Amino acid sequence: MTSFEATGQRANEYRVCALRALYIIHCPPTITFTTTDPANYPVPSPRYLAIHAPCARASRKVMREREFTTVLVYDGGSAALLEQLLVQSKIEDGDDPEEETIANSIQ
Repeated sequence: MTSFEATGQRANEYRVCALRALYIIHCPPTITFTTTDPANYPVPSPRYLAIHAPCARASRKVMREREFTTVLVYDGGSAALLEQLLVQSKIEDGDDPEEETIANSIQ
């Protein structure tokens, strides 16, 4: 997952972050969002990017943990990881649990 973290140096300037450097190898280390038509094409919301960044960091942590975990611990300490992996595999198989909730709320 790719995310943008504010550098704090200039408005709309962000560091490009990803789980693996390979994912962003062709990106500059920082980018600055600009627009010539802010009314029709505004720059991305700093608030939304600020919310997305920690979510992406947490996701990267789970992905790293998934890569290096080959055995679940017997005392239940791996329960959160197992739950995340099961939900993720369900979504990857096209069975999104949120989809069912949305469909049921429409009826």
